[in-house]
Amino acid sequence: CLNFASKLWGLFKALIAGALNDMANLTDTEKHDVLSKIDQTVVAFFTQVMQMDSFTLRQEALE
Repeated sequence: CLNFASKLWGLFKALIAGALNDMANLTDTEKHDVLSKIDQTVVAFFTQVMQMDSFTLRQEALE
């Protein structure tokens, strides 16, 4: 399941990067910073999910 999620994130990341490249009013540094922050957030989420047991995951989903 996490392997699929990781591959799906790779696709979303490519789509986001493409959208950022089309935004002419952003500098290359700003585009990189936005993509980097999104990537850090997703990695932190996956890390948290991998550390939870199935009971905790169900509880998180109910909130």
